[in-house]
Amino acid sequence: MQKYFGLKKYGKRFKQTIVSLLAFLLVFSGVAPSTVLQTVHAETAPPTNTAVTQAKNKMLTYKFDNFSSDAVSQLFTLNDAAEVPGGANFLRLTPASTLKCGAAFTKNEICSKNNYSFSTAFSFKMSNPSPSGASDGLTFTIQGGTSSSHTNGGSLNFYGIKPSFTVKYDTFLNTDYRDPSANYIGLAKNGNPVNQPGWYTDLNQYNTNNGTNYALSNGTQYYTWIDYDGLRQNVQVLLGTSPDRASAKKVLDVGNIDLGTIFNGQPYHAGFTASTGSPNAETHDINSW
Repeated sequence: MQKYFGLKKYGKRFKQTIVSLLAFLLVFSGVAPSTVLQTVHAETAPPTNTAVTQAKNKMLTYKFDNFSSDAVSQLFTLNDAAEVPGGANFLRLTPASTLKCGAAFTKNEICSKNNYSFSTAFSFKMSNPSPSGASDGLTFTIQGGTSSSHTNGGSLNFYGIKPSFTVKYDTFLNTDYRDPSANYIGLAKNGNPVNQPGWYTDLNQYNTNNGTNYALSNGTQYYTWIDYDGLRQNVQVLLGTSPDRASAKKVLDVGNIDLGTIFNGQPYHAGFTASTGSPNAETHDINSW
């Protein structure tokens, strides 16, 4: 059952401190992920030690949903064109301009637990495509640092980043990267954008087979869940148009993904990257995490 706890009459500094704590309790190991995007705010936030103890018993997902300019500057390292537009409460990785790139990563490191097992969820929107079409997409990436690759086009701004693990939400067909279509979700490691067999799902084909209508660049706000089981070395990605996980579809299920080998026991930073090409472009927005 989903539970929401609102912020009431707390001071700004206290709220920022609690949000900071929760944002970096993102990754937990355990048994089963939350069934919905879960918001935990200041009124019920557990002490740090309690949260860590709970994390050993089950997988929790904290949703960071305050993308105000002050909160983002406090918690994230922004790269390239990434910003919070004036007065907005979402993170814009790129505008709908050609040859742009953007990224945002947590300033604090996240320590691994239980073979790097984690669960996370966020919502995103890719919209305002150029008359020639959309490009290029966004990613959720975990990596050893906080910098992007500063690359536009089909690299999605994660090219060459090591160590790293990436989930791609791609909206442009790059044949040199073996893209299956201009509408797919795939995995990558250590900054290599070339698709590996079995590491992606062509959403056009998925729609045909399952009666869905997933079109990543059509301006819909999508919700996605990423679960990594480090013991089984398995990654699952769910996609939906509602914050209720139960209504989402499992669009990707890949085994033999060993984050332990990639990160070799080291902590990492989590965040997002995106890029546009030319003449195609689109906005890439993260609305909640």
